[in-house]
Formats: sequence, structure tokens, C-alpha cells
Amino acid sequence: MTIELEAQIQVVARARRLAVDSALQGKEGYARWADDNRDLLAQVEADKVEVLAQEAKLRELTLAVFRETGNKKPAEYVGIREGTELQYIKDEALAWAVEHKLALALDKAAFEKTVKATPSAFPFVQMIPTVTATIATEIPVR
Repeated sequence: MTIELEAQIQVVARARRLAVDSALQGKEGYARWADDNRDLLAQVEADKVEVLAQEAKLRELTLAVFRETGNKKPAEYVGIREGTELQYIKDEALAWAVEHKLALALDKAAFEKTVKATPSAFPFVQMIPTVTATIATEIPVR
């Protein structure tokens, strides 16, 4: 058994060395590729930033139309989703959770589900209506 154990130790050592060497070659190869394609990578990042900025503007416009008209589907590919944001003192919520043997730490999802089901039982929680603009994943370019 000791011979087999020693042999396996060497198999693992060689496998680890190969893995480290491969990882190093991969990093070096990626670094060369990234250097050769730095303009492309910069453009990819710039495009991501632009998309985020334009999506934020679209959400703002969608919310503005909703506030003006109350229409939750003001245009194709955008919409309004309404929800509720709970505001509460975390220490009080944790005390409630411990008292009700839900947890030693506050399980936010379970607590908020319980609050939404029976809001009158939680005088220390404020229920604030929220609206979120949504954007379809696929929007055809015209």
C-alpha cells in the first residue's frame, strides 16, 4: 500500500505541475492576445458603458411617461413594474426574528415575505410603493 501511496503522490505532484504550467501559458497567451487587441477591448468596455447610460435614460423616460399618463406599457419593449420596498430598523426586525425562532441572524427574504403577508403585525416597518422601468432583452434595430 505504501508503494501505491507514494506513486499516487507523484502522480498528483506531476498533475499539479502541469496544471500550473498550463495556467501560466494561458495567462501569457491571454496577455499577448489582450495586448494585440487592446483597441477592441477598449471599445467593448466603452460600448458597455454607453449601453448602461442609454438604458438609464430609457428608464428615466419610461418612468416620466408613466408618471404623466399612468400607462404601465407606454411603448413597445418598455414597461412599468410596481412593487413595494420595505423600510425598517434591522435591529428590530432581527429581534422579531429571534423572538419568533426564525433565525439567529435576520433572513431578509423570509422576514419581508412575512411582513408583506401580514403588514399590520409589523408597526416598525414602512411599506413604500416602488416602480421600476423594465426593458425587453431583445429590441430589433430598425
